[in-house]
Amino acid sequence: MITILSLIQDITEQKKAEEALKVNELRYREFFDTAPEALFVLDAQTSHFVDYNTNALSLLKCNGDELLKRSPESISPVFQPDGERSKEKIEDYIAKTINGKRPIFELVVIDSIGKEIFCEFRLSLLTNTERPLIRASVLDITERVLLEKKLVEEELKKQMEITDAVIIAQERERSFLGEELHDNINQVLATSKLYMERAINSEVERKDLMTDSKNYIFTAMEEIRKLSKSLLPPSLGDITLLESITEMIGNMQKVNKINFIKEWEGVDENFINEKLSLAIFRILQEQINNIIKHASALNVIIKLNSNAAGVQLLIKDDGVGFDVSAKRNGIGLKNIISRAELLNGQVTIKSVPGNGCELFVNFKV
Repeated sequence: MITILSLIQDITEQKKAEEALKVNELRYREFFDTAPEALFVLDAQTSHFVDYNTNALSLLKCNGDELLKRSPESISPVFQPDGERSKEKIEDYIAKTINGKRPIFELVVIDSIGKEIFCEFRLSLLTNTERPLIRASVLDITERVLLEKKLVEEELKKQMEITDAVIIAQERERSFLGEELHDNINQVLATSKLYMERAINSEVERKDLMTDSKNYIFTAMEEIRKLSKSLLPPSLGDITLLESITEMIGNMQKVNKINFIKEWEGVDENFINEKLSLAIFRILQEQINNIIKHASALNVIIKLNSNAAGVQLLIKDDGVGFDVSAKRNGIGLKNIISRAELLNGQVTIKSVPGNGCELFVNFKV
């Protein structure tokens, strides 16, 4: 008699699990291949690429067979921009990832045609794999890095221009001081000296000569006082900014037929510190000198306003004007812009030939 023993095992759940695993693998693959960033899978033990998506090939401009023969070190320059060796940097981040960390860092890579690409890397350890695998999510940040570099270069250039303008202004002030001392005050004192020498040898004219010499010395003292006052900042401890401006305008009106219109009712100088007061005074002084020298203006409007948001200065004239877009060799406006920028001020200049000039400075506080 033959006996047949049949064993039946229900593998329904196993099949369902296998099907679910296949579905999950397909979903993962679809996500992997359609991800917007470049994705690489790296064998942590051999440090070679074992998988990639289309964006990874596009980033490095190579095909899959070429990529699978390479390692992260082989697509990087010997040194990174910060001077660190690429090999040591990559090994360090791989070790951190194996130890459970998820590092984010920047690394320069080189594509197949030798172009350097600034990239942001995000590493993570893949679980449930036969061997340690690392997924690298990579974004091309070259445009951002170059833009940041350009902004830094422009800022450095601007700072250099400001420094140059300040130095030029200082040299101009020294030159002005030297000319005034030599051409004016020195000549007055020299004349006084001649009168005194003649008085020593002339008893008849001595009194008149000494009187004239005394007057010349007094004239020299007055010239020195005026020169010192023009070079030194306004003494804000003694008088206010508005009083200093009023005094300056009064002195200029004595020798120039210009009508100054002042509009600063309600200005609260509590919002204006000493540095800002000096900057406003110097900017106003510089622009009025520009108007006197070049504008042939009859009227100048000066408006000053202050509030919690900042301080605004407007200087407007009805002179000959100029083409703002044309290159100008003078340093007057450069000095104004430099002084304003040193105190977080922004200068706006509006002018056309034959229609005056409007200079507006906004200081944010």
